[in-house]
Amino acid sequence: MLYGRHMMIELSQYFFTASLILFWHQLPTIESSVNLALKKNTSQSSDFGGYPSSNAVDGQNKYCANKGFAHTNDSESEWWRVDLGEVCEIKTIQIFYRTNFLNRLDGYSINIKKSLNPVDTWQCYKDDIVGAPINSTQYHICRRLGRYVVFSREKKIIDYRRDRAVINLCELEVYGCPQSRYGDNCTLNCSIGCLYSRCDPDNGHCNCSSNKWKGDRCNEIMCGNDYYIDGGNYISCPSGCLGGKCNQENGECHHGCKSQFYGKICNLTCPPNCNNTYCSRDNGSCIGCKSVLMVKIAI
Repeated sequence: MLYGRHMMIELSQYFFTASLILFWHQLPTIESSVNLALKKNTSQSSDFGGYPSSNAVDGQNKYCANKGFAHTNDSESEWWRVDLGEVCEIKTIQIFYRTNFLNRLDGYSINIKKSLNPVDTWQCYKDDIVGAPINSTQYHICRRLGRYVVFSREKKIIDYRRDRAVINLCELEVYGCPQSRYGDNCTLNCSIGCLYSRCDPDNGHCNCSSNKWKGDRCNEIMCGNDYYIDGGNYISCPSGCLGGKCNQENGECHHGCKSQFYGKICNLTCPPNCNNTYCSRDNGSCIGCKSVLMVKIAI
């Protein structure tokens, strides 16, 4: 699918021909599996007839010409807002507008807020280009932590007439994950090595919190291997590991166990009658017995 903002007509000086140039993009594929706005609480500055704000999060983004959209009244400024329910890692926002009134999409803004404090506002996009978009579907990358997404319009002078600030929003989709989560259905936790526990909601990539972490997800330890990661937690290698080193993925001891210990993570104690407290790492059987025990057996 293609979507665009404006078109330009170029006329030849000698021939009545025209070439149409579209400023377009291929509609991006949404990678995040979760539309955070779906069925969430909404509100708008005013209500027109039977077109509530909830129409814009009902999951229906097609056939939106005469029904199924959120509709405000006409005033100096109008807004529509969705509450995601919690602070989320927002990545992209997709707008589906009423197809037969694209002039009412002209000049729109998208703002993201972590709270309802008026000062707490970050503007993702402001349409400053004169004229209505040529497509009812608009896509924006809006990487930000936020709980509220606000779509708004203001009246402005166009061609010596007053353009109405009415909103006809068919659907607004917000893609990302709740804070510190990523992946399909947002079921995975960002790595403990991620800065501020923030990561890309699609793939978990992040900026590392310190130089001891490495990798796209900051889940590999840069220096040494005396720690391992279990369920996103940063854990010291088992005390029974020889040299204090272990596998960073599962905690298994690299170089064997210290005296007195056995098992994959060297957390089991050898039997007390083992000679020099050494035993098989696999099953704990003694590698030789203490001499006192041998004498008693001989008698």
